[in-house]
Amino acid sequence: MEFNDAANAQEALKKSFELNMLVNDKMDAIYCMINLGQIQYGFRNNFDTALTVFNSALSLAKEIANNSPIAYCYKQLGLLYSEKGESGTSIKYLDSALTIYEKMQEKSEIGNLYISLGSASISGGDFDKAMSFYSKSETVAREMNNNTLLGDVYLYKGDLYRVLGEYKKAMAIFDTAYSYYSTQNNPWALASIYISYGNVYNVMGEYQKSVDNYSRADSIYTALKNDYYRATPLNNMGTVYFWQGDYHSSLPFFQKALAILDSVKYFGDFRATVLTNIGEINYELKNYDEAEKVLLTAIEHARKIGAKTHLPTPYGLLASIYIDTKKYAESEKWAKMAYDLSSELKDRNDILYSSLVLGRLNYINNNIPVSNKYLDQSITVAEELGTNKLVYHSYYYKALNFQSESKTDSSLTYLKKAVNVLSDIRGKLVGGDKAAKMFSSGDMKVKIYEAIINAFIQKGQLDSALYYLDMSYNEGLKEQFGGVTPKFEDKTQNEAIEKEKELKNKKSGLEEELQKEKAKPAELQNTEKIASLSASLEVAENSYVEFIMNTVQTNPGLDDYFKDNINPVSFIEWQEFIPEDVAVLAYLMGDNNLYIFGATSDTVGAVVMKISKTEIEQKLVEFYSMLKDSYPAKEIGEINVASYTPKDANMSMEDEMYLAPQRKMAAELYQLLVQPVKSIIKDKKKLCIVPFGKLYYLPFETLISSQPNQDVKFLLEDYLLFYVTSFKVFSQNMNKEAVPLKLIAFANADLSLPDAEKEVNGLKALFTDAEIYSKADATEEKIRSLTKGQFNALHFATHGTMNYGEITKSFLTMAMKGTGQDPLSDGQLTISEVWGLTNLRNYKLVTLSACKTAISEEFAKGWLVSPANAFLKIGVQTVVASLWQVQDDATSILMTEFYTNLKTMPKSEALQKAKLKLIKNPKYGFPYYWAPFIMVGDYR
Repeated sequence: MEFNDAANAQEALKKSFELNMLVNDKMDAIYCMINLGQIQYGFRNNFDTALTVFNSALSLAKEIANNSPIAYCYKQLGLLYSEKGESGTSIKYLDSALTIYEKMQEKSEIGNLYISLGSASISGGDFDKAMSFYSKSETVAREMNNNTLLGDVYLYKGDLYRVLGEYKKAMAIFDTAYSYYSTQNNPWALASIYISYGNVYNVMGEYQKSVDNYSRADSIYTALKNDYYRATPLNNMGTVYFWQGDYHSSLPFFQKALAILDSVKYFGDFRATVLTNIGEINYELKNYDEAEKVLLTAIEHARKIGAKTHLPTPYGLLASIYIDTKKYAESEKWAKMAYDLSSELKDRNDILYSSLVLGRLNYINNNIPVSNKYLDQSITVAEELGTNKLVYHSYYYKALNFQSESKTDSSLTYLKKAVNVLSDIRGKLVGGDKAAKMFSSGDMKVKIYEAIINAFIQKGQLDSALYYLDMSYNEGLKEQFGGVTPKFEDKTQNEAIEKEKELKNKKSGLEEELQKEKAKPAELQNTEKIASLSASLEVAENSYVEFIMNTVQTNPGLDDYFKDNINPVSFIEWQEFIPEDVAVLAYLMGDNNLYIFGATSDTVGAVVMKISKTEIEQKLVEFYSMLKDSYPAKEIGEINVASYTPKDANMSMEDEMYLAPQRKMAAELYQLLVQPVKSIIKDKKKLCIVPFGKLYYLPFETLISSQPNQDVKFLLEDYLLFYVTSFKVFSQNMNKEAVPLKLIAFANADLSLPDAEKEVNGLKALFTDAEIYSKADATEEKIRSLTKGQFNALHFATHGTMNYGEITKSFLTMAMKGTGQDPLSDGQLTISEVWGLTNLRNYKLVTLSACKTAISEEFAKGWLVSPANAFLKIGVQTVVASLWQVQDDATSILMTEFYTNLKTMPKSEALQKAKLKLIKNPKYGFPYYWAPFIMVGDYR
């Protein structure tokens, strides 16, 4: 017999029942019937048949007038009705069982029944009553001195707090459960509590802690040599990474879980779940052939065991695969199967997804009325469920349908709805809301912003187009920094940040529980639970808003950290602040179009270039690789600065291999990115660049504006250039008086950059009141101890270690103090810690004279990751940062010249003049030497 072989188990129990009845052993016959009922419910999901079997067992128990099996049957019926969501009926049967067990003084059963009554009360939405039952069970357990039962009580109590979104309380209660379980020789209970820990850490967004606890449970099951139970924590670990969109890490866990199910010959419905998970990951990784194969296997298995509820998801995923691979007839077949079955099962989550797939498919097939029918249904279901997870996709395709019918205003209405949903979801991501996975995967957000910007361009409403372009930049910053928790010196500020997270988690948890209940078929929904959860959610929302208002009043500096929504300034609000000599160039890369905006104080224009995002990115990566390559600069030696060719006539081959392709690409990118808006910028002296995606790889200064056969002229020689991430820079700090630079510098913190130490000591000669900290003195503590007004410029000549996949792991290297066990003295100034440096607010300048501190990695999301932005976020006016690993001598010359110039000229001009000094030097004329440093933020 195979493990969990329900069919054979059922046959064996039937034979046992018949034999027991034959020999008139009705007691054993009753328990055979109860086990048969449990198979019907547990393995067949057949409530009605299970109910019939349990009632037959109850009748037989009453016939022999034996209280023990009668009470047991009442208990089983109560548990069944609780699972059905009929809490009132459940409690009635459980109460009947309790009455009998109280007469029999079966304290262990009494304690367990109180726990069951508590669970039934939760199902009914009466959370106070549930807590009362758990307290009664605790009293019984203490009377019996039964630590296992006490552990169970606290496990269930903790789970109740999890349902209510009270995650901190849940963890504290689980700690108590653990303390009781750990006194017993019961590894099964410990594994259970570790899984509970993992579940709560997961929803809190503490992903590593979640994985650690699942791993502990897995270790226990391994020690117990029970492979089947290992499948659960392994699957859970895969789910943690899955919801983060980390599919490469997720896949091995699901594969291990499947291998275990194979080894124990498990062929229940959990197998279909694991197979579907593997199929979905391969779909997300665009491994379409493998995804198709695995999903078909999942479908075959679910059909074989009659697990209909496990079919709509793989059906829908197959339909999506066939859309992506342009097999539209196949897609329609599977999408309709998904839709029909989810409608039959009345599973509204599956209805939502399958109707979206059909809406998308019919849009592609230009069947607009049918597309709208399905999209409207998807939207209606999403709004009824109160979920935003997929509705912005539906809004987007509705907008495209209207565009195809030239109904621009209607299209814009739905695109605005989509943007509003994006903002709303972004505000809920703190705490690990599972919408994060849906939200972060793919490029739908960029598509939505591209569509709305393009629509306004077509209408000639460039001010509105720029408004949403600015919103997209802010959205990108919100996304990249959404998981960063600032670390302040002020304990009360840290507590406020943690409290905000806790309250937001509670809201998110209640929303998810409410959505789960609403997703059930109407006849299975528990109206009392929905009402109770809705009331709790309203209280949680009011508490959140009240907390934010009170906290911001007492700590105004925390306002920025609490802003969920994106509030860009309108074009009209910031355009009037653009100085007469400045032009703004802003970019957006769509799948097939490049959007370039040019704006001055009195003019705005937009150009749409027909070029694919892939083609532009290939050019940018290729050019970036050329610029940062140190080999040509070292191999060729001096250059002719007018022609940007080698001085040595014998270097013609090197010129052809290295410099000629660089010159060609620099001129080509100029024609693509700047020439189309030349008429707007031609009379200006300064260019403000607002990049997008991989355009952050590009120092625009290196583009060649001269014509072929003319002397080479870099864009830097035509304009002062600076970069911003939001247009609001022009309306900030306008009326502040110029003040002298008061400099503090840190260098060579890990003893690996002796030339950097020379660099900052040279700054001391320029600014006699500057303070310089090198080697062991270059500590994090020193930065935190700075008082407001003490300095206004900060220079880091230290290494920068960037983790582009997880920005929270990026840091600037500082000197470690003591043992380095304290995160505040471990020699790593992380992004979270930078966010807490409120004493740097309004600093005029932060210079990151380190390795790769501004470069961004896009990961198909469209926006940037950079520690430079972390400093701007806390209120630093300007950041100068490097795009690639810099050369010591050239950097020393550049920085000395830059800071010398700062004494007499604005920041952007000071940097331009410093770069021009290197450009005119035959030894340092290569962009490799002078181009890595860019200025981000306020140029004045």
